[in-house]
Amino acid sequence: MSSSLAQAQTRVRVVAETRIDVAAERAGNSVQVVGVLRDDLGQALPHRELSLVTQALEGDAAAEAAPNGVFGAQTLLTDERGEFTLAVPFIAGRFMISCNFAGDEFVLPARVERTVDPRLADVRLHFDLSVTARELDLDMPGAQVRVRAESSQGAEGLELTLRDELGRLHGSTTTDAQGFATFELRTVRETRPGPGRWLLECLGDARRAAAQAELPILRVRATVLSAQLDAHARDPGETATLSGTLHDSLGRISGGTVGIFGGDEHVMTVVTDERGGYRASFEVPERLASTSWMLEARFAPETPGLSPSTSPKVTLQVTSPWPVDWLWLSLPLGLSVLALLVARRRERLTAPPAPRTVAAAPGIQASSRPQGAHRHDQLAGRVLDHQSGAARIGAIITLTLTTGEAAHTPATRTASAADGRFVIAGLAAGVYRMHVTLPGYVPLEQPLTIPHRGEWSDVLVRIESYRARALSVFRRVGRRFVSSERVFETTTNRELPNVAPEVHRRPLLALAQLTDHIYYGPVDPAPGDLPPLEHAATVLEQQILPAPTRGNAGD
Repeated sequence: MSSSLAQAQTRVRVVAETRIDVAAERAGNSVQVVGVLRDDLGQALPHRELSLVTQALEGDAAAEAAPNGVFGAQTLLTDERGEFTLAVPFIAGRFMISCNFAGDEFVLPARVERTVDPRLADVRLHFDLSVTARELDLDMPGAQVRVRAESSQGAEGLELTLRDELGRLHGSTTTDAQGFATFELRTVRETRPGPGRWLLECLGDARRAAAQAELPILRVRATVLSAQLDAHARDPGETATLSGTLHDSLGRISGGTVGIFGGDEHVMTVVTDERGGYRASFEVPERLASTSWMLEARFAPETPGLSPSTSPKVTLQVTSPWPVDWLWLSLPLGLSVLALLVARRRERLTAPPAPRTVAAAPGIQASSRPQGAHRHDQLAGRVLDHQSGAARIGAIITLTLTTGEAAHTPATRTASAADGRFVIAGLAAGVYRMHVTLPGYVPLEQPLTIPHRGEWSDVLVRIESYRARALSVFRRVGRRFVSSERVFETTTNRELPNVAPEVHRRPLLALAQLTDHIYYGPVDPAPGDLPPLEHAATVLEQQILPAPTRGNAGD
């Protein structure tokens, strides 16, 4: 491939959270420390290096009197199951275990500390997945979390608490004779849908040690979408308007992406306003004259948690603009009506198109005219969807110092709030790399310098979803095969191959099918879905480009 045709490919890297589970219990003349390293989905991470440090608990006389060599630092490697073990000589005193994982290019660092009392039996906690759903329906009453505890000293009578990832208490109870306990979830209805985590804690007692366990979950909530037409009949070429609302059991949903479909044909896409309403105006196609057009709205959530929904179908009667029977009854009257219709149609065709809302380009935009006072050592701004402009919660903003003491300075992180806002204050002087990530969206990077003159006090971060990126890739190629933007907007992806030259129809259809699979699929696209689409688009573009003009032999 010539350098003139080469295109830069986006390199996307997904970084997962990690956690370390550690248990410790006496076994003869030693204390066996057993642990496992997992990612945020509970998958074990094999062959990873861990650093373990054991030290006497301050104030515990028996531990502090331990001989040299009992405590210290160790470097271990997880096995095929992500597990690791360490034997510590037994002492009649409490000590601390600190376990550290440095992370790598695919998973984040993790650290855990635990107090060990060798005189107490270890407690192991498990979630009963036959009762406890990893997908929690927030609209379903009577949801439960069932857990089981195990210990060499029995598991009856252990006090347990259940919290979520934000530390909110969802219940306290005590295990039964078999070590089981059940939490009745009566406080989850007001919880936001989306990814979360259960945190189970055992308080321990005089015979048994304290313990913890975690379970990643997805909170889901059903949505309802309505639709109504402004009129039940329209002429071809006239404008029809479909409107409605999107809501769930707690109220209206703003910033939701709603697609308008006529049968299997995509007509247009709109976004719900602050009150959860949408309004879509579109031109009735000429080819539908004298037919019934079945229309519906479809909500496709961009992030997990809210369920997709489809409105009831509504019918638009498309009338015929040519009253043929009148011509037979009265030719002069028919000719007059025909002239009037032609004039009306010419007015529509020559009228300027309605202005379209153009999505802002994705990227990180610093403020060019800061207003009022600002913090010269602070980064602040908002994270928005680049198409809809809706605020995005949970975006991770990471600042990494690239100058001075960069090698010894840990990265600074924060997350965007419900309104998309974020603040990182108290930054040391230097050059930083700003990195913004959010599941389902293409990461962004931007260099910045601290201190600044206010340009980084009101940053706009517009992030692009993988679905939008996939559609833009197809648009780049598909637009070449139609005569105007208007035709392109009213033609579905899979209709485009019908208007393409025969030689390009098959690869264009394959590209359309791959795009629709990514854009309309029930599962959020993964970063690995985009490179095959980009490659197929690039190959097709090279086929479309005219061959280079050859020079004369003497040139």
